[in-house]
Amino acid sequence: MNSPATIQTALAELLLALKFNAMAEECRTETRHEYLCRYARIVLRQGERAGWDYSKRLKLASLFKMAGVA
Repeated sequence: MNSPATIQTALAELLLALKFNAMAEECRTETRHEYLCRYARIVLRQGERAGWDYSKRLKLASLFKMAGVA
């Protein structure tokens, strides 16, 4: 029986194709909450690189925290 297609399974397949087996296994087994937390951290890091000011990043981080994903 095949598992339903999810972001986690798609990312795991891509990582397997790139020979990142350990990372692929982590993606395959992570929960939706873990996925959202990882995504929130990436968004905040990219905001820093994009030159967002500190107050904008802090506001976004607090919104993620209120949503329970940071």
